[in-house]
Amino acid sequence: MFKIDLQKAYDTVEWTFVRQLLDALNFPSEFKTMIIQCITSATYSLSVNGEMFGYFQDDVLLFSKGDAKSMMLLLQAFSTFSKATGLEGVIKRIEAVCRNFLWDNSADYRRIPLVGWDTICRSKDEGGLGIKDQENWNKAMVGRLVDWIAVNRDSIWVHWIHNNYLKGQDWMGYKPSMNSSWVWRRICKIKDEMVPGYTNGKWHVQPDGYTPARSYEWFRGSRPKVNWYKVVWNGWVIPKHQFMGWLVAHAALNTTSKLVGFGVEIEDTCCICALAEETSEHLFCECEYSKRVVREVNNMTSWSYPESGVLEWCMQRTGTKLQKGIQNAMMLSLIYQVWHQRNKCRNEKFMLCPERVAKHIIEEMRARVRGRDKMQLNLADLEWLKKMHLLE
Repeated sequence: MFKIDLQKAYDTVEWTFVRQLLDALNFPSEFKTMIIQCITSATYSLSVNGEMFGYFQDDVLLFSKGDAKSMMLLLQAFSTFSKATGLEGVIKRIEAVCRNFLWDNSADYRRIPLVGWDTICRSKDEGGLGIKDQENWNKAMVGRLVDWIAVNRDSIWVHWIHNNYLKGQDWMGYKPSMNSSWVWRRICKIKDEMVPGYTNGKWHVQPDGYTPARSYEWFRGSRPKVNWYKVVWNGWVIPKHQFMGWLVAHAALNTTSKLVGFGVEIEDTCCICALAEETSEHLFCECEYSKRVVREVNNMTSWSYPESGVLEWCMQRTGTKLQKGIQNAMMLSLIYQVWHQRNKCRNEKFMLCPERVAKHIIEEMRARVRGRDKMQLNLADLEWLKKMHLLE
């Protein structure tokens, strides 16, 4: 039997730092309390035939035969465990789980994602979903240690680094030796990336000093803003409709035309009308089914219809912020409902009539309006809502 004392990741990190990290990520108070309790007071017992024995803290018990072959197998297992639990491997696994959950609500997704992970990790106004890139977020967190060393923070660890590694050398120009630990070489590598952000030993990217949340944006880099940002991420739009609009903006819907382009052997005609190639433009602007839905909506409201380019149509709306927001929300609801009916038609050979779809769109918008405080609406918006028959 072997009793091994594992040095876990949180054994080498100040617990106050862990608390600050959980605060920065806005986790609920109850969750933060449980995490801190787990890492500061975790103990374990051994269950034998249903009874608990022993009292172990940070220990692992291994049982093996006392022969040379068994000892070699244990050594191989230790080596495999060491490689598998490396930080970069953990980061890639976390990203894989997040990516798979986004597309399939599970940790295991085998198909090609509709949008690349690099795009997803951009901010919403840059065309992404605002999900954090774990690699750059990790760099931003390690960057705090780099900055502590740069400003010679009053910390035992920082003093130890200066006395044992730097020994008077300039931190920005310092190079670690090859026999340094992996952790120290990783810190130094990230420091090299951060050198352009320092002037005279001070982090000049933010005037109030280094913060991981804002420095993450520096590591990530900025991208051009997209012109459809306010159309999709509009407070009047239902969240699942926002996601659908985001996919349309990236031309990411798997229409039959797109699948044929990927080499899939399938008819590329619209399964609803069977009159034209199934593209996003056809489904949402040209297909007679979509036009009938809009005509039914028009019978209940005074709403115009785009001849082409649904997102372009949304960006051309005029009126107050509320009026443009509601019109955009109705268009994204149309996109969602038509795509939903298209899938029902293809997979179940059944779909709702345009009249029922139109009523559903109107009812959704009336529910959104009911959820707002009428006292905050100005007279012009109130009159417009009544004209659109959205205010009951």
